[in-house]
Amino acid sequence: MTADFAYGAQSFTETDTISFDVEIIDPCETTTINDAVFSPSTLTVVNGATATMTFTEVTDSVEVSNNIDTLCQGRTYTLLKSDLSAADFITLTGAAGGPYTITAAPTLDAEVGSWTYKLKTELTAYPGNSNSPHYTDIPVVVTGAACDQNGLEWLSTA
Repeated sequence: MTADFAYGAQSFTETDTISFDVEIIDPCETTTINDAVFSPSTLTVVNGATATMTFTEVTDSVEVSNNIDTLCQGRTYTLLKSDLSAADFITLTGAAGGPYTITAAPTLDAEVGSWTYKLKTELTAYPGNSNSPHYTDIPVVVTGAACDQNGLEWLSTA
């Protein structure tokens, strides 16, 4: 059995107007920057010597939830003292994308002790981000140098 259906020409006129707005929200504008993960977790150094710690590129909440590295683009890093002034005996090296190295090289007796430095992380492409900059504490312990006095000879001045 075969059935044939014939349809006549039809016309359609749009009489209703549909309007809408599209709002595109960039999640990087409000992403939360995560703490840096340091290895080792505390930078311990003997006064007069050098020691290092490393960290990889700092992530943010958008990248973690989407499992895409540097989705919110590059970062800038700055080392600071706990009062946010410029760091003195620690320096930062590394190329964009990491890994990065923090080197401590104290030379003054006044630098012996426990210190908290800060790693300031900013999103380069999102200077207006409400959660940028972000600060991660860097624990630094400087121990005094041990002096070996066995080779000294004490002479009387009398």
